[in-house]
Amino acid sequence: MIIRRNILLTLAFIILLAASVSGETLGWDNVFSEGRQKNPRIISAGKSLESAKLSYWNAYTNLLPRLSAGAGWGRSSSVMSLESLAEDMNATEEINYRISASIPLFTGFRNLSTLKKQKSEFMAEKSRYKRTVSNTVYDLKTAFAGLLYAQKMISLSEEILSRRKENSEIVKLRYEAGREDKGAYLRSEADLYQSEYEFSRAQRNMKVGQSGLLKEMGRDVFKVIAVTGTFNTCLPEVVPPFRELLVNVPDYLIAKYMVDSSIHNLKYCRADYYPNVSLSGSSSKAGSSWPPDRDWWNMGVNISYPFFTGGREIINVKIAKVNKAKSEENFISTKQEVIFNLEDIYNKFVDAAENVRVRQKYFLASQERAKITMVRYINGLTSYQEWNIIENEFISSRKSLLDARHNAFLAGAAWKRTLGREE
Repeated sequence: MIIRRNILLTLAFIILLAASVSGETLGWDNVFSEGRQKNPRIISAGKSLESAKLSYWNAYTNLLPRLSAGAGWGRSSSVMSLESLAEDMNATEEINYRISASIPLFTGFRNLSTLKKQKSEFMAEKSRYKRTVSNTVYDLKTAFAGLLYAQKMISLSEEILSRRKENSEIVKLRYEAGREDKGAYLRSEADLYQSEYEFSRAQRNMKVGQSGLLKEMGRDVFKVIAVTGTFNTCLPEVVPPFRELLVNVPDYLIAKYMVDSSIHNLKYCRADYYPNVSLSGSSSKAGSSWPPDRDWWNMGVNISYPFFTGGREIINVKIAKVNKAKSEENFISTKQEVIFNLEDIYNKFVDAAENVRVRQKYFLASQERAKITMVRYINGLTSYQEWNIIENEFISSRKSLLDARHNAFLAGAAWKRTLGREE
């Protein structure tokens, strides 16, 4: 029964490995490039950035002159009777065309405030786009690392399963020879079943990892894929200057630009307290035949001032002041939070990287102990209990080392995401 089960598990691993080999194999560069192009979150953020850019350009149009042209034809008569209308008596015909222009000279700084406000919002949207890309790259790295971890876990689980099989056979032989008790034999069987379960679970996790990575890459159809790479991490040589890094973090910049936007919005609302001054002019020709022979032109300066609008401008200014104060408080809160996150996530990154070295030391030590104890048990120089404890410690250390490398890779990705890096 055990032999049959082992054969089935081996066949399952071979089939799974063959499927991975026959499928598409991707490196991080492939995943990164495709994800940047096809991830729907990045595409949507790009459209929002494009819209903000057009709104910024549109604000310039308020500073440019308005030009218009028109033409007309008409017939008229000073006699109001049905007979004259029917006989077309006493009717005159007129043809005209005209060109007019106007330009704002002073709008209470409204147009200039609108331009600066739209620029601040455009810059904030650029930072939001950078934040979206950085978050998406982090998700791509997480999914990539998840699939890579699943692949490595399958390989490790298969090695552990093979080792458990050998151990179980050793205990079985000693039990049949009367040199080991039944409890030890049953425990070795339980350990074997545990390894089979972990191998099966690793297979299921790999498919989930494939689906997760495909989703982050923007693919809709499931396909068997595999990834290549390692869990390499690289710590900065010195502790980074967190307050200097702060000014380039997207979250900080978004809050800063929104303060600028609220300041210009307040100036825009205050423009209602000032008069509007504009320059306008037009030139036209009119006559009863073509081309018209009568010239007309006019030019003037127009001044308007709203004396009473029901208090609308006062309320708008108060609302703008409240929004300005709100954005300033949000900026202070965001600044404090970003500084804390920079220090906290960097420390976690350092902890994770250093833990890899610790786990490596434990793995090497447990590996050596396992070799020595295996020989001692086979020769009857140590008990099953001692041998089993050291075997479990060795297997656990292998898993812990893989987990530590995976966690350090994710911690490094989180650090870059906090900085707003797009790599």
